[in-house]
Amino acid sequence: MNAFGARFLALSLLFALALAAPCAIAATGAGTVIYEGTFAAGDLSWDQDRTGASFPVMAGLRGIDDPGRPRLPLRTLLLLVPADARVQDAWVEPLATHRVKTSGTMAIAEPLFTDTGVYVHEPRLPAGGNSFPESWGRFAGTHTWRGYRLLALEVYPAAPVCRCLGRRPRVPRQLRRACEFRARLGWR
Repeated sequence: MNAFGARFLALSLLFALALAAPCAIAATGAGTVIYEGTFAAGDLSWDQDRTGASFPVMAGLRGIDDPGRPRLPLRTLLLLVPADARVQDAWVEPLATHRVKTSGTMAIAEPLFTDTGVYVHEPRLPAGGNSFPESWGRFAGTHTWRGYRLLALEVYPAAPVCRCLGRRPRVPRQLRRACEFRARLGWR
């Protein structure tokens, strides 16, 4: 084979790979891992609301306080992504979980009111089936700050193990808790 034929074959293969690679990535739907994290077992503790009901607290995390839903911890991650990335979705996958017994009746978040006194009716997070939250995390958008592109991702490290939603909720006796998790990103 002459030099022209070898170059033509190499360029043809390179072109075929360049066309096939995005299709293969899109077909797997796996996304790109952009972060792996853990929650230490010692970080989980219990607190009580004014009625005496218990809710989980984790050091350095704030709470999900959707009215009428269980009070649970929440971690917000801000992750640096390429400035030209067109982010389509981001999600959280648990790598390891375990169950933790609750220390009494689970606390339900109290009603929320705006600063003008208007009651907030709509919960921020949807409930899926019999669980709340319905997933281990939520894509909260991208932001540009001083030339950097940041992706906001909420991670929910705990969820009640029960049918805790509906007209007559059952009292949860356990939480499922993520010990390790992975954040994946779908982008173009």
